[in-house]
Amino acid sequence: MKLSGLRKKVYAIAADAGDGGTVTRAEADTVIMSCLGIDFTHMICDPDREITDEDCDAITEKIFLVKSGCPVQYAVGKAPFLGRFFTVSDKVLIPRQDTEVLFYEAEARAIALSAAGTGRLKILDMCTGSGILAVSLALAFPGAEVTASDISEDALAVAARNAIDLGARGIRFVRSDCFGDQDAFGADGKFDLIVSNPPYVASGELPALPESVRSYEPAIALAGGEDGLDFYRGIATDGRSHLNAGGWLCFEIGDTQARAVKDILCSRGFYSIGVTRDIAGRDRVVCGKYG
Repeated sequence: MKLSGLRKKVYAIAADAGDGGTVTRAEADTVIMSCLGIDFTHMICDPDREITDEDCDAITEKIFLVKSGCPVQYAVGKAPFLGRFFTVSDKVLIPRQDTEVLFYEAEARAIALSAAGTGRLKILDMCTGSGILAVSLALAFPGAEVTASDISEDALAVAARNAIDLGARGIRFVRSDCFGDQDAFGADGKFDLIVSNPPYVASGELPALPESVRSYEPAIALAGGEDGLDFYRGIATDGRSHLNAGGWLCFEIGDTQARAVKDILCSRGFYSIGVTRDIAGRDRVVCGKYG
């Protein structure tokens, strides 16, 4: 079958609501491109490419998986972030564009810290999940010492694979429940920059999450306690003893949590606290300086 014919077949399956949910053409194209290892340009410019029966069957199988409710990123095992494709599984959250805001805020502070000439930059990505922040920061600052921590061994395995696949060298992967294992972070355990996209969904809001999130993404990476702020309190409190003087703590937040997270940082002695919005104009990142 030619690629053009495969796309028509897949679109028809995707749009048919009689055998499950529907799938958008964009999602269908994502499945096709992922299974064939091509980008959108190649897909458009090579419509006569011959597709094997095995590839046709694999693509059709994944389309039906997405129609059943499985997020397309889990179906294909990949998700984009900052122009790179990261391996994902149901052991980690799906990377979202919102988190790019956290990367850019962390990057800006890392540049300033590097310019200050205080020595080798030390960065911690806490609750690393698939490692999108740790890997992206390690690639942006190849001279930095980057540590990625998570409570989940499965998540750390995914993050380590992404580091290898994307060529991010020297990241140290640490299993720890936030700062619960003091010995996990080295002799002095201090960093110039701590970034975190922690679980921040309040307990009462979990049942209202979309089915694709509630049923497929790991609950351990979503649940932030009764008010969704447990991890912010813990990381801000314990993080003070793990930041070098003048170091930064940068959080991704839920879009209604800016004031609460600012208050948490302020009450723990952080200053120069700022809020950054995402492209939709929603509060998305809170950063504070300490020491």
